[in-house]
Amino acid sequence: MTLNSTNASLIAVKYLVLNDNQYELHLSKTEAINLGISLEDYDRILDEIAFTNEKIEEHLADTEETLVLIDPQADEENIEVEEDVTRLKTRSESGELRGTITTSGQEIGYGGGFAPLGTKEVTFNCISFGAILPFYNLTTKAQGEVRTGGGTGLIGKNSVFTVMTVASNTSLTVSFQTSDSNGGKCVWNCH
Repeated sequence: MTLNSTNASLIAVKYLVLNDNQYELHLSKTEAINLGISLEDYDRILDEIAFTNEKIEEHLADTEETLVLIDPQADEENIEVEEDVTRLKTRSESGELRGTITTSGQEIGYGGGFAPLGTKEVTFNCISFGAILPFYNLTTKAQGEVRTGGGTGLIGKNSVFTVMTVASNTSLTVSFQTSDSNGGKCVWNCH
């Protein structure tokens, strides 16, 4: 029996290894077929891993900003999972600036507003809609200064990242992008 694409990725993630800032799939085609993963899904998974590895190399070459790489073989405690979906509230409702960005592909999604006095960072809680190993690009922009961050996630798991901002009590723009061709969702919150 052949698994659907999502279940194929959920099985394959058990064979995903982080080695020197690059991901490797320790699963042969024969083993994948025996587990119910189609050749099409096996090739898709390898392509997603290669794409994420390219994004990691680009990020490391282009910036000194924080990059978080999830180790799929690490203890589950190292991966923060939050099930809540936060709806966008206005500043008058919460006293905080927060929101949700949803994308349907690899495009960049934007959010923002007026960052309250004392805002120093933005927390991004990200999940993709299907990629085994999504890469997340995250930015904050205030007073013309951009700060970047992000890293990798795993299928079916929320990944939490923090990106600094240069100013508070000013207009703030945040952006979210995933390498997942199915898109993803990001709940962000200023602190």
